[in-house]
Amino acid sequence: MQTNFRFRVLFSLAIIIIASCSGSDNDNDPAEQNLIDSRASIIGAWTFVYTETQCEEQYEFSADGSFSQTSLDEILAGSYSLSAVENDLINLTLQPTQDNLGTDCLGSNEDSTIRDFNFILSFPNESQMGWSRTSDPDLVIVTLDRRI
Repeated sequence: MQTNFRFRVLFSLAIIIIASCSGSDNDNDPAEQNLIDSRASIIGAWTFVYTETQCEEQYEFSADGSFSQTSLDEILAGSYSLSAVENDLINLTLQPTQDNLGTDCLGSNEDSTIRDFNFILSFPNESQMGWSRTSDPDLVIVTLDRRI
């Protein structure tokens, strides 16, 4: 009888310890939570208009990690990835795998599949996305607007 009581006490203690050590999904550190939020926020259609020419670039980011971009006559497609970098910043890497070699809004028709494009990503609000150079993350160089 005393052994059964001890077993119950030890079993209960083990359950309490296990339960107190297990974390919940809401216990992410700020950098991890920022990455999770950014992955959800980037999904959808975005536009950027060059003020000098009124030429519009359109981006579409899918949940499967693929993206497409149109810029004047250029059409790109490829993959993108997000990663956490120092100071809780989020790095966006665009990896074009298809380029129709059309002329883009900047007048270039160079093959964009020969390199990756890296930006620091920010979301000032739910309808805007900012891109900064990795060398100067405080200076947003492009602000995209969510298409509705």
